[in-house]
Amino acid sequence: MASGVVKVGQRTYAVGLFWQPSPSGRVAQAAREAALQPGQKADFYCVRAASKSVAVPQYGLGQDNQGHKVGMPTLAASLANVQPGSWAGAFRLREGTWVIVVRDDLVAPDGDTLFESDEAARERLLQEISLGGVQRIYSPDGWAIPGSDPTPLPLLLQDRADCRLQPVHLPVRLMLYAGGAVAAVALLVFFGLQYQSEQERMELERIAQQRAKEGAISGMMQEWKWPPPEETYAKIWEKKPWIRDSLESCQKMFAQLAASQFGWKRRETVCQEGSLTVHWTRDQGHIAVPMDRAIINEPVILALESAHDKLVPRGTEALLDEKAVTHLALASAWPFMLQRLPDDPPAVKPPPEVKKPPPPPPPPWRKRGVKYNGKVPPWEMQDYFKDVPGMFINKITWDGANWFWEAIIYEKRGG
Repeated sequence: MASGVVKVGQRTYAVGLFWQPSPSGRVAQAAREAALQPGQKADFYCVRAASKSVAVPQYGLGQDNQGHKVGMPTLAASLANVQPGSWAGAFRLREGTWVIVVRDDLVAPDGDTLFESDEAARERLLQEISLGGVQRIYSPDGWAIPGSDPTPLPLLLQDRADCRLQPVHLPVRLMLYAGGAVAAVALLVFFGLQYQSEQERMELERIAQQRAKEGAISGMMQEWKWPPPEETYAKIWEKKPWIRDSLESCQKMFAQLAASQFGWKRRETVCQEGSLTVHWTRDQGHIAVPMDRAIINEPVILALESAHDKLVPRGTEALLDEKAVTHLALASAWPFMLQRLPDDPPAVKPPPEVKKPPPPPPPPWRKRGVKYNGKVPPWEMQDYFKDVPGMFINKITWDGANWFWEAIIYEKRGG
């Protein structure tokens, strides 16, 4: 572990404190009693008072050998006061990589640690993520943790300097300067408690003022959470027709096409979403009579002829694991080009009042593209993908010599 003092911007903060909740309400007293327990050896404490977002107050214990000083603000409490909820983060600093864990607005007992090793910090963050329950994850961009936010610490911290350290033991020098030992100790304890009480009162007033400034966003909106991933993302494949229906429809419409039209040359035929479109160009030097249902584009003398076939959505369909699809493609020697596609964006949108929503969870499914370019019509290749759920045809094109077609496969993430 590294030392317990870091610098963010122009401020110096204490890190590496041991945090505990104190439901009794006498937080300062509970902190001092805990600091005096055998084996604790705490020299400083701080109090994170209850507030609108912090239902239960808590205290943190620090040590002189970690570089902690009286009056030093604590980084974990300062950041947790402006980032409510349950979350975890890792931030690279000049002194090391700092990991913080907050559960239900409370800093976890071991959730305030500065690591000298970047790898050790990453392992600690991944361990916390594996336990579940975190609404947001902050991590350096190069760590490639899914769903994490790389926002720098200074932007999240907003220059806060909360929960300053207080001494557990009053310095002996102050007692010597008093008139008598007993009177001096009593007086110093009295003023120490008064000072702590005043600090807690001022902290509550400051939090109340801060919440008043943020009144434009309601408490409910501040704590907005994404729905489960299955509800956040649309199941696009269930709105598409079965792949066999698409192929049968395209095959039928291709078979009904006229092989030729006097005065015209057929260039490209495209079947997509139950619709067939034929591109014709005028044969120079011949009389050309427009076909039925054709749209004539005068500048280039282009005719578009279309046909339609009604297709119905497939409805509920379970997906294969992505590894199972890969094994099927390898075992069957698919003559197609496969390409991993980006994830779909969330179908659910945060309310417009939320200015900085947490990052969405990753979708529970992935998708890949399938492309073919060759002489074999797609309906003669159905055996390759007849057992692949979540697959649908995007477009089939015939240019007079070759077939080009594109499809998409949705797959369950992982597995």
